[in-house]
Amino acid sequence: AVLPVRMVIKTGVPPFTSPDTDLSNELGAVVQQALSGVMVYRGYKVLAPLDVEERLEKDRGLSEAFMKLALAEGIAPADSPPDHSSGKSMESAKTVASALGADLLVLAYGDGEYHSTGESFLQGIFTNIITKGKQQYQEPPSYLSAHMIFVDPNLERPLARLSSGNMPFIKDPVRLARVLDGRTKRIPTR
Repeated sequence: AVLPVRMVIKTGVPPFTSPDTDLSNELGAVVQQALSGVMVYRGYKVLAPLDVEERLEKDRGLSEAFMKLALAEGIAPADSPPDHSSGKSMESAKTVASALGADLLVLAYGDGEYHSTGESFLQGIFTNIITKGKQQYQEPPSYLSAHMIFVDPNLERPLARLSSGNMPFIKDPVRLARVLDGRTKRIPTR
């Protein structure tokens, strides 16, 4: 089961960037779909991301177990430190895996920045006016980064932690799955 992904996508002009909640939620769903695609490509049977989300929304106990697992692994909220030593992570993992009928859980979180063409155009005009044409505006790169945690609920610790590093900002789950596939070669095929 690839669980819902927490992304924090910032927009705006550095240093005045701020999180965009709608874009963060949208990219969280895209990364979840892309990771599901990577796991299918590797030969795993994967629960549909929308089914997982629907079950989490409907079952309060399952949702609470997922949140405990996310907190224990340091995924949400951002200001909570991971709590690996308490064993809560694996208890919650067992609850989530049992409820979903999964033998492997994939958790992920990430961040990124998105700079639209319109934003860059306006910033270029402002830079040109303020500097009287002496300076050119350099558009910062848009990017995504994802951190993935693979949890076997029967073990006392996560199986693996992988990081994608900075990737291009891609909103298409199929294209993003191809990029993630290249960055997650350590995931064994079944």
